[in-house]
Amino acid sequence: MTETFPEGFIPIAFAQALTSIKDLNSVLGREPLEGQEHINRLLDEYDVMARDVEGLMRGALADGNLPAFKKTESGQMEQITDRKSWLQRAFGAPCVDNVPHHLTNPGPDTDGHPAYLKSNDFNRWLNVHRVKKNKRVGAPIKYDWPDAKKFAFRLLNERGDFREWDSDAWKTPADLGRCVLAYMEKSTGEGRGPAPSTLRAKVAEWIAEWQTNANK
Repeated sequence: MTETFPEGFIPIAFAQALTSIKDLNSVLGREPLEGQEHINRLLDEYDVMARDVEGLMRGALADGNLPAFKKTESGQMEQITDRKSWLQRAFGAPCVDNVPHHLTNPGPDTDGHPAYLKSNDFNRWLNVHRVKKNKRVGAPIKYDWPDAKKFAFRLLNERGDFREWDSDAWKTPADLGRCVLAYMEKSTGEGRGPAPSTLRAKVAEWIAEWQTNANK
């Protein structure tokens, strides 16, 4: 059954924000070239754009600049008070979905119900950031991968291998990835970390190397 909502509210419109704030045509409309390396580079560029918008949107949701609401059993729209939960990012594809999920789409616990925004709030927020679409993009960020690797190995040496039953956010490689991302963004700035696909590949490589050394 489709859930309805009062006039003046919209579902969280991440896709609309992404296409309005970022010039996706500069990536998706580029003349395709052969080779997996070229495809991976385009995907990474798209991931960086999406991650930037995800960071902007999650920050606005957490700060209260984009108040989120959910529909109560009585049909009224109630503002969601747990704003800090919006700050955690999904380790996979960058996104802010209107139904939070603790793994794929972190956010407040809404019991599986969608979260909504006031359309006026969303349009006002979007207008603030839309101008960035036409700004000239600067030089690509250079990441200090050797330093990030040292940090990852330090965590692995301190905490050991992942444990599915661990209650301390050390269950899967994704947990290490989130720690590394947060560490790297201390230098690059929030939302300016490496593309998720690049980070996942690096983390997997480091874990394999660490496990090989640990088993010697």
